[in-house]
Amino acid sequence: MAKGTLEVDAFSRDDQTKLATGKLLTIDNQIDQTTGTGRLKAVFDNKDNALWPNQFVNARLLLETRKNSTTVPAAAIQRGPRGTYVFAVKSDNTVDVRDVAVSFTQDNVCVIASGISPNDVVVTDGQDKLQQGSKIETRPAAPEPSNRMQGAMDPGVSGGSAPRTGAQ
Repeated sequence: MAKGTLEVDAFSRDDQTKLATGKLLTIDNQIDQTTGTGRLKAVFDNKDNALWPNQFVNARLLLETRKNSTTVPAAAIQRGPRGTYVFAVKSDNTVDVRDVAVSFTQDNVCVIASGISPNDVVVTDGQDKLQQGSKIETRPAAPEPSNRMQGAMDPGVSGGSAPRTGAQ
């Protein structure tokens, strides 16, 4: 907020419908213990009367834009004794275990700080059957839902989320 007023997008309870866009005024520093939510105060034009006082909405704020980030589906991230890792697919259709550092996760997308490059293909299904060097069979990816990160990541750079792979 030090750099200016933040834009707020208000979404319905099911997080599917954008109700309005406004400007953030204040953030309440207390968390409601019963719902685990915080309160924001924002100003909306509300020309179509989609909002009413004290309505529960999901608010989204764009805090920063990270360009040229490597992203993978959250389903690709595995956790083990050494931390987070993915199964990267090699050219001979075998997998390589790669330790990765996850910067953050939002919805079903993870931003990777290190461990894989944007052109790497990662396994998103059947990892429980894999180990280093396992042979796999690739199949086309299911259509991805729209990027709900709202500019927080560059959707043109992905860590192999296009081809979907699974264990034999």
